[in-house]
Amino acid sequence: MTEEETKQLINQYLIDLKNGDISKFESLFKLTAGHMYLVAHIYLKNADDAWFAVCEAFRRLGKYISNFNPNKDGLAWLCTITKNLALTDVTRESKVEHVDIDKVEYLIGKDFFEDIELRIDVETAINMLDEPNKTIAQMRFYWEKTQREIARELHLSEAAICQRMAYIKKFIADFCNQD
Repeated sequence: MTEEETKQLINQYLIDLKNGDISKFESLFKLTAGHMYLVAHIYLKNADDAWFAVCEAFRRLGKYISNFNPNKDGLAWLCTITKNLALTDVTRESKVEHVDIDKVEYLIGKDFFEDIELRIDVETAINMLDEPNKTIAQMRFYWEKTQREIARELHLSEAAICQRMAYIKKFIADFCNQD
């Protein structure tokens, strides 16, 4: 399944939940919990606390589902809820840490985010990109804009943005995997 198809499926599950179809809850959890865990782990630095934050985010989903906008990225919305819960817990413990790279967690697997040096490598790789690729990466990963929004703002076609995103992801992966 492509990234776009996955996002559409997540959004459909959220729409179904918003409409009262709780049968999609387990499927949504299976599809998104790993991403949400990565976000929580960045802030909490503890696997148990991170999983608690994910479970708490899903517990609160019933409260917040009416606020979900189907035109937005559902995974980003769920990760924001998780992040806010993690930050609340971190703030309570007085151990807040700002992480600039938390918007690219879906690019790579869990092991990546257990190594701070690689997080720094990703940020460095983004900063090394030429224009407009650097701007596109920042718009996508830091500002959470969709490819369609980026295309409109930069007056490029969606196909061009898609091609550039493929290049950007490969550039970041190659940069992080060099010896």
